[in-house]
Amino acid sequence: MKITIHDYVHCEADKELKQHVYDCLSYPSEYWKQGPFSKKKVNSTSSFLDKRNGLFYFGFLERVKEYLITKKIKYEIKINEQILNTPEIKKNKPSIKGITFFPDQIDLITKAIEKERGMIVSPTGTGKSILAIGIMSCYPSAKILFLCHNLSILTQFKKDLEGFGYNKEVSFMGGGVEVDNSKRILVASIASFAKLDPELWMDKFDCVIIDEVHRIGKRTSQYSQVMGHSLAQIKIGFTATMPKEKEISLNIEGLLGPIIGEYKLNDAADDGRLVKPKITLIPVKWDERFDMTKTNSYRKIYLEYVVNNKARNRKIIMETRKRIKEGQTVLIFVKEIEHGKILEKMFKGVKLDKKVKFVNGSTKIDVRETVKQALNSKIIKGVIVTVVWKEGVNIPTLNTIINAHGGKSFIEVLQVIGRGTRVAEGKEYLEVIDMVDPYKYLAQHFVQRLQIYIENGWI
Repeated sequence: MKITIHDYVHCEADKELKQHVYDCLSYPSEYWKQGPFSKKKVNSTSSFLDKRNGLFYFGFLERVKEYLITKKIKYEIKINEQILNTPEIKKNKPSIKGITFFPDQIDLITKAIEKERGMIVSPTGTGKSILAIGIMSCYPSAKILFLCHNLSILTQFKKDLEGFGYNKEVSFMGGGVEVDNSKRILVASIASFAKLDPELWMDKFDCVIIDEVHRIGKRTSQYSQVMGHSLAQIKIGFTATMPKEKEISLNIEGLLGPIIGEYKLNDAADDGRLVKPKITLIPVKWDERFDMTKTNSYRKIYLEYVVNNKARNRKIIMETRKRIKEGQTVLIFVKEIEHGKILEKMFKGVKLDKKVKFVNGSTKIDVRETVKQALNSKIIKGVIVTVVWKEGVNIPTLNTIINAHGGKSFIEVLQVIGRGTRVAEGKEYLEVIDMVDPYKYLAQHFVQRLQIYIENGWI
């Protein structure tokens, strides 16, 4: 029984191994089947092994080998001559001018260089840009592609590279900016890069680094299309939170490799690198008018009992005003723009409109930056914000976050908290205020958030 490594994208299981590898790389799935009157959802099982040809992603190789050993199935590995004859990439020790790496950073960079494939999990605020540039510094002659979905993160990363002396080596692609292929390092948005013909670049990069790898998503995503063609030997991804959904987590592993290093938020707090969250739960009073037998739509419940819930919104205003009076700053996360407008109007009613601003997708980039800096310097005391600040925005001096939108996503909960966990003078912790909603769906989502808090020891 044999596994053939064709290249840095695909391996192949022979006929005798196909079923074993299929089982190893399987995950729950579903599809819609047409019935006599309507379509019905059918639960099923899918796999990352293609049974027609036995192909599976190179990143699964370690998982498959461990599975076969556990099952006591004997196999051999055959490596394509093209890989065996690939020239070794020159490696240096990590070095960034003016930067002294923290022990955890050295540990994670070392693991990335040793493994060459996989994911690094490290919370927001622990210097993922420094980690990425540290890894780049180890490959002084390698052609490197840095990918991310977020233009503001990409722009800042390019500035960081230029600030550390890479200004002559880096080019940018995204937001309509054309790429200069003559540079050694390309910083690109996945949306722009995915439009290129893979034949033009698939064998041109030695190293691919992806930020926010949880955004890779399912098998049909742009990242999947791009990484499914990249022949780069070195593939490293960064994220603060790995997704729980098996198809997505497996897809990321297949394209990049397994988790090779992890630095947890609580570890960073113990090391003095970040502050721990402190959870405050605010109960929302049950509305006797709520009729569970008549209200089954999540959307209707959300609009009535979150967005337009006067009593709930008043609690948010009161908790914000209380903390502003105590000299603290507050960031309020909402999901709906209408919810933000309602809260903005209510802050005006209590004469806090000059101290609390509203930022959303229609707010100009330069205005967002001005508001962020004003909040960080405590010129303004509060900001209501939509998802536009869930990634790529850090406010070190922030004291309090209010989760006004609810939700259940593990990644979203940690993204929200990550906006304010950086260390600042006189800051001992980040207060996270969460609303205990008693209604159908909303209560279930709160319990899921509560489990995250308890598992991390924050409550």
